[in-house]
Amino acid sequence: CYSFCTLLTSKKSISRNRLMSVLGLREKVFRQLCTECKNVIRTCSSKTAEEQTAGRTMNDLAPPLDFTQHKGQGGRIGIIGGSELYTGAPYYAAMSSMKVGGELAYIFAVSEACSPIKAYSPDLIVIPWYSATGLLHTTNVTGYRYNAVQQFLSRCSVLHCCLAGPGLGTEPHLLQMLQEIFNDPKSKAFPWVLDADALRFLPKLTLMKTDRAVVLTPNVRELQIVFEMCPPLEGNPNPTNEVMADHIATSLNCFVVLKGKEDYITSGATNLTCTVPGSPKRVGGLGDILSGTLAILLGWHRVKEGRKSDVLQILCSGCALVRVASRLTFEQHSRAMTAADVLQNIGPAFEYLTNDNCKL
Repeated sequence: CYSFCTLLTSKKSISRNRLMSVLGLREKVFRQLCTECKNVIRTCSSKTAEEQTAGRTMNDLAPPLDFTQHKGQGGRIGIIGGSELYTGAPYYAAMSSMKVGGELAYIFAVSEACSPIKAYSPDLIVIPWYSATGLLHTTNVTGYRYNAVQQFLSRCSVLHCCLAGPGLGTEPHLLQMLQEIFNDPKSKAFPWVLDADALRFLPKLTLMKTDRAVVLTPNVRELQIVFEMCPPLEGNPNPTNEVMADHIATSLNCFVVLKGKEDYITSGATNLTCTVPGSPKRVGGLGDILSGTLAILLGWHRVKEGRKSDVLQILCSGCALVRVASRLTFEQHSRAMTAADVLQNIGPAFEYLTNDNCKL
């Protein structure tokens, strides 16, 4: 397809019959390939200003590929998630970070979910940090929770960023364990992304008062849940979603990425909106792919010791990346697209955004 695109955009003229003869194509196949490749060419040649900004941001963040790096220096993230019912969510989050360009992904999951997650991919490091059955039958719940927390804290020093929430579940004991993790000084050394089930514990969790970024990634329904747990917003009985997101960010000392038709990113004081076209089909798993993408970008930002003021644009760039990948996937698969298909387009979308001479 790339060779065909090159011929179509070449300044050298070539006859239709000659092209069909060289490629050995029949008339019907030739017309179909023309249409598909012209769509690709149009996508590449019409990069918006917003996409260009996202590309520059990610180019500045990405570690060099110059043969001087060691394993893991290109990004190490941790994911606290996965339950007996939900094993796909942490997988999508971890693999998206790898597809963006991360090198190591550690999943801390309940032991009952570890075998399925390991079976999805050998690229992931899956660590059983507690057993739901063991916790249910133990006579020393406090001691069991302590040991579970230490499973994470003993390994977290290698992380550049951590994501909590994908497929985590809402069992009450998880609240205590996450509280103990957040209250430990070791967890304050890197940025956090809180998604999905982790959002239901807010604001009971003590967010870190630190220079490291804490990012929440709710959808509209989750936004309402978090908003109702925050201090009341006075003087505005019917706030918009954007106002609620601003209030949450201010109240909880965090960044909020509100997912929707357009992604709204806010620190409470300032905000950005990502309007890059995505996919009209919203399959399960896209939110997990986004959270994993944001985690690795924040990890790169931490390695570069970047300013906290840069985080807003980094988050907006991550949203743009996933939207472009979703758009490309929908063009390829239409209604049949799945989150697994989107994963395969994260790499091409990254190249499209960061490379002026993209070749999709």
